[in-house]
Amino acid sequence: FSVGVGCFSVGVGCFSVGVGCFSVGVGCFSVGVGCFSVGVGCFS
Repeated sequence: FSVGVGCFSVGVGCFSVGVGCFSVGVGCFSVGVGCFSVGVGCFS
């Protein structure tokens, strides 16, 4: 779980909120500006 600027999440059910967030894994969720998600069930 990552919150803030340039946040980065890796793993299962990861969650990113902020600016330039980056999520990698399964069921990851990204909310913010310039978000990037890689994996299964990702949401940006």
